[in-house]
Amino acid sequence: MFQRYFVINPATFGLGDIVEISVAFVCIPIINGYKLMMTLRGMVLLDNSVRKVGTCYELTTVLIHCNRKR
Repeated sequence: MFQRYFVINPATFGLGDIVEISVAFVCIPIINGYKLMMTLRGMVLLDNSVRKVGTCYELTTVLIHCNRKR
């Protein structure tokens, strides 16, 4: 099974998307010891159908609400 990854605009990701993230933990020396930081290495969009359904639902709700005001 061959998987292919593409570079995409970060604005493509939205609330409700199913993603897989890869992080790295980096230890940085500071004056009083060390600071542990988590850095994002990569993000993969697995499924955005939940967001698409939610967007369609919101649009339908807005259209129904606008039609009731008339």
